[in-house]
Amino acid sequence: MTLQRRLLFLLSLAAIPWAVPPLAHACPPMQEAEAARRAGDVEALKRGHMAAMATVRCTPEDIVEISRMVAVSSLEVSRSLPPAQAVTMLEEGARRNRQVWQLYGRLGELYSDMNRNAEAARAFETALTIIGDEDSTPAAPADSVINDLIERAKESRQLAEGYLTPVKDRAGEPGGLWADNVRGVVVGDVAVPIRFEYDSAQMTPDGLRAAQDMAEILKAQGKTAVVLSGHTDSDGEDAYNCKLSRDRLEEARKRLKEYGFTGEVRIVAKGERQPAVIRNSQRYTPDQIKAQNRRVEYLRNTGNEAKVMANACS
Repeated sequence: MTLQRRLLFLLSLAAIPWAVPPLAHACPPMQEAEAARRAGDVEALKRGHMAAMATVRCTPEDIVEISRMVAVSSLEVSRSLPPAQAVTMLEEGARRNRQVWQLYGRLGELYSDMNRNAEAARAFETALTIIGDEDSTPAAPADSVINDLIERAKESRQLAEGYLTPVKDRAGEPGGLWADNVRGVVVGDVAVPIRFEYDSAQMTPDGLRAAQDMAEILKAQGKTAVVLSGHTDSDGEDAYNCKLSRDRLEEARKRLKEYGFTGEVRIVAKGERQPAVIRNSQRYTPDQIKAQNRRVEYLRNTGNEAKVMANACS
């Protein structure tokens, strides 16, 4: 073959698309994972995730991407499962990848329906924290979705038994309901988990831990002044409940100072006069509604003095 004919032959090969088979994916389990994702095969995705972690050619980015496939597919498949099975699948998906907010939102709904309120609160707050991380969630959901998660988190946290440590973001900063806003959506006034003994201004052990955590968060956020309102349920006389809520607020203020918060702590006692706003009260028993009414609220919207003082005890 002459040199000229050889050059023409080579040029003709170059003009044919995929004349040479494409190189295989550098991470072979990724191809298997993509096929499993299309098929909705969560178990195969899990195997692909484990294989990727054991394959030298798979980069950390490959492993994270497959773990995300596991989480998203778990969410999709779980919708057709009974609640208990759905929770198991979602928990496994969350262990693989902790940056899919929709998965935690769904877990929160299921936990709440099962009256597993501490877990529901943690799941809803985690969802909010992930949404607040623009790297994890480049496209924020609608404000209405964020507001719904905020309200569900507030209700679940009030009903939770035992102590809940504050949720933090990947940088170690306060997240969930402790954030001032989530992608521009103001979290607003929120009940803090400072609890008291029955008919007393003495804090429970969990209440003391919550007060210490609150002091640390306020210092970390650089707050120089906060407003707390105190509320009781409707048991007892108005005057008695006003005094009880005021005594509890005084105790809360004292503890915040003891734990190192040097800013101003203004207190507004409201007794039973301002019940909690509960959107779907039919979801809760009378005792659960009372539990939500008994609260210390951290007031963030303090620019409206009339609102701060509404229903305050004299």
